[in-house]
Amino acid sequence: MKAKVAVVVKTESFPMPTTVETFTITIDDVKHDGAKLGIIWENTYVEVPFSVPTDEMVTASIQKVMGGPTSGDYYNAAVCISTADKDIERLRCGLIRPLKCKMSLPFGTIVRNL
Repeated sequence: MKAKVAVVVKTESFPMPTTVETFTITIDDVKHDGAKLGIIWENTYVEVPFSVPTDEMVTASIQKVMGGPTSGDYYNAAVCISTADKDIERLRCGLIRPLKCKMSLPFGTIVRNL
């Protein structure tokens, strides 16, 4: 495998008041959309800010949920309730009817009678 440079960062370094013998990596100043990667060694601290697409991911998740449940959601709920020995009557009344009209099971699927 050929080695490649993944990232090059130019940033400011800060003096530390004490000496740190162990090379240390920290995550500092954590916010909802990013943080700072801190690198400490001897008497130097360097921080590299980075961001994450939290707003975009949350918005996409909300839009998916607001679009209504899918057949997979009904199936996963039924499996969860069934395998955890939860209220089977709730499973029968609330989930089986939507499953029958929205979901087609793959060939060879075994369905347990409830």
